Amino acid sequence: MLAMQLKSLFLLLTHFISSPVIKKNIINIISFCFFFFFFSACCATSTDHSPLTARRFSPSPSSSPSFHASIGDNPLRMSFEPKRVFIIGSSDEGESILLHVSMENRTAMGLYIDRLIIKFKKKEKIILEQEQTDTFFRRASIKRERKILPGSSVRWTGICLTSPSFGQLDRVELLFHLRSGKKLRTTQVLEIPVSRYLQKTVLRLPFRGSWKVTQGHQCNSNHRISGYGGDFSWDFAAIGENGSIATKDYHIYRRNRDVYSFGRDVSSPASGKIVRVKNDIADNEGEQSYPRKSLSYEVENPLWLFGNFVIIDHGNGEYSLLGHMMNGSIQVKEGDEVKAGDIIGKCGN
Repeated sequence: MLAMQLKSLFLLLTHFISSPVIKKNIINIISFCFFFFFFSACCATSTDHSPLTARRFSPSPSSSPSFHASIGDNPLRMSFEPKRVFIIGSSDEGESILLHVSMENRTAMGLYIDRLIIKFKKKEKIILEQEQTDTFFRRASIKRERKILPGSSVRWTGICLTSPSFGQLDRVELLFHLRSGKKLRTTQVLEIPVSRYLQKTVLRLPFRGSWKVTQGHQCNSNHRISGYGGDFSWDFAAIGENGSIATKDYHIYRRNRDVYSFGRDVSSPASGKIVRVKNDIADNEGEQSYPRKSLSYEVENPLWLFGNFVIIDHGNGEYSLLGHMMNGSIQVKEGDEVKAGDIIGKCGN
């Protein structure tokens, strides 16, 4: 009886897959999955090529020895971005770093991240040890997946960490407690060197008059957690006499002309060479392209978030990007040399 049922199920599936429409959809799905994986792989920096790589710790006494034999060493292939992790700022709470972590399950079984312990270290000395709570994995604006299916990958963006080290921190250790099912457990570590960088270019504000910061790059900002490359971005908006950034009509009609920033001059923050210009994006009247277009468009055009923009090479490997500029207003071209204060174009939406 069971054999007949299995045979019927097999024939049904064969007929289902042989349908031309289903065949086409399956091919499309497979093609999309391959492209998405290839795109993700290109954007990561694998620690397999880094001096410090992920390694497996010894199992706890309660763990099953057979589990480690079946799962193999380093069940997760881990990588982190950027290639060099720097101290990004200091406050009364300590020094902060920012990174993005990618993990690929190389086993034939599903893995679940039970616990994550972060250790801030100076050489082998532990400065601070923190176990992450559910808040780390589930925030209002971001979710960090804990379950990794066989052969699949997950990416955690915007991991912003602060340690009361004040000049001592030189590495961070992420200790993952992994399990498969209820009994099979192991641990794995990702070690991340931390560097200090002294900026060489002296920047000035790229505008005149009274403006305010509408979004900086604190740990809970979209600039930090989005993973779109705006890790050090500042959003500015000009303000009127009443302290607002737009007239009352803007909240009704969403017209660009009702925003005090629109059409204001934007200048170069420092001397340098223009290396890239985008100057033909529509001005997004009425916020028709906000907050996003589509996933496929973003994959094909990852710079669309900046709108019209200029990138300036200041030397010493330091660049600045001026984005969200008015359509057709940019006055420089690639290869031009500019000085601090030179007008680049006008502010857009």
